[in-house]
Amino acid sequence: MIQNPGSSLYYLYHHWNDYTAYILARGSGYEFGSHEEGDPSGKTALRAESGVMPD
Repeated sequence: MIQNPGSSLYYLYHHWNDYTAYILARGSGYEFGSHEEGDPSGKTALRAESGVMPD
C-alpha cells in the first residue's frame, strides 16, 4: 500500500470488507504494504502503476 497510496486507498474504499477478510485469513503472515502475490490491494497498486484504473 505504501508504494501507491492513491490506488490502494481507492481499492480499500470500495473493498474494505473483502480486504479485512483477506488480512484476517493471512493472520500473522500478512505484511502491511505488501505487493505479494495474492494481496488484492498490492495488485491494485501495481495495476495503477501500469496506468490501469483500479477496480
